Amino acid sequence: KLSRETLLRLLEYCGWNKAEVAREVGLSRTAIWKYMKKWDIPLKRPA
Repeated sequence: KLSRETLLRLLEYCGWNKAEVAREVGLSRTAIWKYMKKWDIPLKRPA
């Protein structure tokens, strides 16, 4: 199960490329986007 912590780690690892994160965990880009929205994670890398 994907956790907020894991998703943040994956985003860092993949350079905030959501398509790459989706491939890594076997989910759609839309699913990743929904998790990010649900957990208040910015869609772009924070400055």
